[in-house]
Parts: sequence; structure tokens; C-alpha cells
Amino acid sequence: MLRYQLFLGYGVAFAAVWCAALQRKDEIASTLGTSSSETSLVVDYAPIWAILVLGVYAVLSVAYRVATMADYPDAAEEINMQVKEAKAALIKMGVKM
Repeated sequence: MLRYQLFLGYGVAFAAVWCAALQRKDEIASTLGTSSSETSLVVDYAPIWAILVLGVYAVLSVAYRVATMADYPDAAEEINMQVKEAKAALIKMGVKM
């Protein structure tokens, strides 16, 4: 399954649950034992809450990956060799460095 299909599936599922919750706010409030204004605050703004949660997850995920990123000295050495070879090839072609 492609990534866009996965996100599209999650989006459709979220939209379906959200639409059902919008239609049954009073039932949800009575089941949870909360006031309808508190339930309306959560249900009405659920897409905004979801975007905020996804944003926090993305930031934390990137921060974790950066913090745990490993060093690859062999790859760095190989890239440096390729840069030197490319510079030498450009100088042979007459490009001034």
C-alpha cells in the first residue's frame, strides 16, 4: 500500500467518525457525563486537535531521529574522494575554481 493511500484511508476513517460524533454530541455528552459545551469544544474542533497532535508528533519524530543519527565515517570519506575527483575533472575541462 502506498503512503498516500494509507493517509487517505486514515483521513476517510477520521472524517466518518467525526461526522458521526457531530451528529450525536448530546449522546456522547450524556455517556461521558460531561456538559454539552465541553463535548462541543472537543468534537467541533477535532480536526484542529488532530492537526496539532500530528504536528507535535512530527516535531518529536524529527528531533528523535536527529538525536539518534549515527555517524558513517566511511561514507564521509567516500564523498570527499568523489568531490576531489569531480574538482579534478572540472579543472581538466577548464573550469576555474
